[in-house]
Amino acid sequence: MKQIRLRLFFLIVCFLVLEGLLRIVGFGSYKKKGMLWSEINVQVDSLLGYSSLQGILKYTLNNKEIIETNYADRSRKTGTLGYKKHFKRIHLYGCSFVHGYGITDSLSYPYLLQQLRPNDEVKNFGISGHGLLQFYLLLNANIEQGNIPDIAIIHYASFHNNRSINSLSKRINMERYSHNKAKLDSINFPYARLNKSNNLVIYYQKHQKYTETPFIEYSAIVNQINNIIIGIKDYSINKSELATNKKIMDLIIERCNKNNIKLIVASIIDDSITKEMLVYCQQKQIQTIDISMDMNNPKYRLSPTDRHPNELTCSIYSQKIDSLLNEIQVTQ
Repeated sequence: MKQIRLRLFFLIVCFLVLEGLLRIVGFGSYKKKGMLWSEINVQVDSLLGYSSLQGILKYTLNNKEIIETNYADRSRKTGTLGYKKHFKRIHLYGCSFVHGYGITDSLSYPYLLQQLRPNDEVKNFGISGHGLLQFYLLLNANIEQGNIPDIAIIHYASFHNNRSINSLSKRINMERYSHNKAKLDSINFPYARLNKSNNLVIYYQKHQKYTETPFIEYSAIVNQINNIIIGIKDYSINKSELATNKKIMDLIIERCNKNNIKLIVASIIDDSITKEMLVYCQQKQIQTIDISMDMNNPKYRLSPTDRHPNELTCSIYSQKIDSLLNEIQVTQ
């Protein structure tokens, strides 16, 4: 009995020492971040999994009243002047950075771009949480429905990649930060895989419930073991993550070429994987532009703890894209 107690005491000491060492070097227990939305503002969408909730939404975020107007065609209000004939039809596809999460309608990047280009029609097809696969599905649906732009701008970042493959880590985050579990459980998420012939195949899958690991919010050891297990489970699809997204980009390029759409790929963050995708596009003679800002700088953030672009960053995005469009117009 005494030996058992000594061994148990030794194990407890080792656990506490390891726990302390992990925390010293920067590994902590799991801390749930603030909710991404002050209310559920998405609706189930059979094509995209989900899209922005249609109608006029009003909510408060960072002590600001936000007005978000979303239309039946899955776009957000841009203040289009309603001309019967526009010089150019410009569609913007992207995630929350494009949609304008936490930004009121009139200060979002696409809205500001519309004001800079009053003779064009700018459509905001950015939807929070979406990745490259959903950009393709929405672009393709617009083309099929005759809503064909003259210019399509795909806003890409490396963090979109796992959204297209519906990794376990992505599904866990959806579960952790959802306000409405019933709505989440009803969503059929699209995801892509490369088959044995290296061809892209698109599937749909209902959200799978995730039960949080016990003590993960209290122990750095438990949290790190949990992260390792998730990494192992995701490894087989993560290793082909970029290749899968390049195949999706190929589909986007193909659809644009067939429909005489000028395609532009804009990077919204500056990292090696994002740069690799831009180089890939350039090799296929696709126009690219880097509109990323240093989101480590609080000046460009929605708040000190929220790395979404704020009103200043949205304004800079619109100016950079407007300058590029002006250059394209001159050379055509």
